[in-house]
Amino acid sequence: MMNNKRLIDLIEPRTLNITLSDIAQGVRRPIEQLYFPRPKPEDETPEDAWKWAALFLIVVSGEGGRFGSYRSLPCWLEAVKELLSNCDNWRVLEELILLVESDLETYRYSEIQRERLRDYLDEQKYRVKDLKEQNAGLDSAWEWAKGWVPVLKSCLNEESLNIALQLYKSQKSQFEEYPEVLEWVLQIGREQRASLRSL
Repeated sequence: MMNNKRLIDLIEPRTLNITLSDIAQGVRRPIEQLYFPRPKPEDETPEDAWKWAALFLIVVSGEGGRFGSYRSLPCWLEAVKELLSNCDNWRVLEELILLVESDLETYRYSEIQRERLRDYLDEQKYRVKDLKEQNAGLDSAWEWAKGWVPVLKSCLNEESLNIALQLYKSQKSQFEEYPEVLEWVLQIGREQRASLRSL
């Protein structure tokens, strides 16, 4: 699902609320030595022109302009944590964890950021296990429901479709707690009936 995606495709760094305090930690300079580049009055560049696609630009007193990686900022770490913690689908969460691990291998993170992210990833891996257990029944229901698609679509007339649907109704009680799954199978049946009537 997330093949060829990068973490930066899911978290737009230019939308992060980046403070000088964040940047001071990221570039390891005292906050008093830092300031945001100011556009010239005749310039029509936006106020946040210092936020580039993959890097930010900060001015360090006595050193001039300096580029930094968003990944060095505490607010980036918080954005990654939020992305993971807001995911309640175990399959998607597994993919996000792999994406973050790939990001850790590909890009330079400070040792502190790396350690914090790894600790948080370990927590999320436990959460994947919990989510899997919670969704085991739902996953079974969907697997059962998907098995009905070829059965219903192979019915060549309404009589055989009615028989298939009666058989389906005799089995569906085991998954009554998942009405969206049961309704999906019935929708496939309705579509097949409409298809047969159009012949």
